[in-house]
Amino acid sequence: MSLQRIGGNTGGVDDARAASLSTPLIAAIPLVSVSGAEEEAVTATLRYSPGAPFLVRANFRMSGGRSVDWVLSRELLREGLVMAAGFGDIRFFPGDDGLLLELRSHQGRAFLFGEIQPLMEFVRQVFALVPDGAEDDFYSIDDELELLMDLLADPDRYRTDSA
Repeated sequence: MSLQRIGGNTGGVDDARAASLSTPLIAAIPLVSVSGAEEEAVTATLRYSPGAPFLVRANFRMSGGRSVDWVLSRELLREGLVMAAGFGDIRFFPGDDGLLLELRSHQGRAFLFGEIQPLMEFVRQVFALVPDGAEDDFYSIDDELELLMDLLADPDRYRTDSA
């Protein structure tokens, strides 16, 4: 089921700025899986929406077409570009020649390697959209709770045709 996001607090942001903020920031980052005996090309599609200002959604698509989705904090992504960061499921290890990303799940783990610069540019744009400390201007816990209550009362109300 696919849900359509409704409403949203833009904290008094003018209409033109609010319209530009409704479009998610998306970047395709080339990586290489260095987990197995042979390297495999991986494209990480990172997606950031000011309406969910604390997180970045990532889709990792392997050259064979398999893909997996992850969600991580924007702060972890920013930290991981300048120092070893994360524990558990997602860990970053930056180095002089690039970034090593470790993803762990119950199915195993993967090591992905790529250039830092494209990720740094994505993070720069993320924090330009929603600066540190301004997250509450784009996110309202009251709006989220209201949406959840509406969904509980009528789950089909926000269903889209792309279910």
